[in-house]
Amino acid sequence: MKIRSAEHKDLPGITRCARDFFIYAKYAEQGMPLNEDDFQAMVGQYIDKGVVLLMDDGQIRGGIAGMMNDWGFNSSIKVMVELFYWVDPECRGVSSLKLLKAFERASKSLGADKIFMVSVGTDIQDQVGNLYKRMGYKEHERFYIKGDL
Repeated sequence: MKIRSAEHKDLPGITRCARDFFIYAKYAEQGMPLNEDDFQAMVGQYIDKGVVLLMDDGQIRGGIAGMMNDWGFNSSIKVMVELFYWVDPECRGVSSLKLLKAFERASKSLGADKIFMVSVGTDIQDQVGNLYKRMGYKEHERFYIKGDL
């Protein structure tokens, strides 16, 4: 499994992963459906200005993306904020770990002081959380969604 930087020509394969992720994470049930055109436009910006890494064995099997920002409470702290981290279920394991490590290296090379990773409330949330903890991440804050405002 090769890990490589994404290119704009990869957007259809990345979008296929996003579709699978949205089904898995049940965002539509929260009134937050995937708009593929908007997603591709945003990921295109991440390809140009952030970090987008893919797992590729001739087909895109997963990826991770993030954008560097000043932390809003102290602009001397640079944070890489993850947008997505998805690996097709049949490809998870060592390759997922290699993808995360490559993301950390890329973030560090861009000057990140911290990485913010999101954990989606799914059936593997505990497994993902344990992976992050083994990698030195600490759990801090969570998202709660309220809709129909």
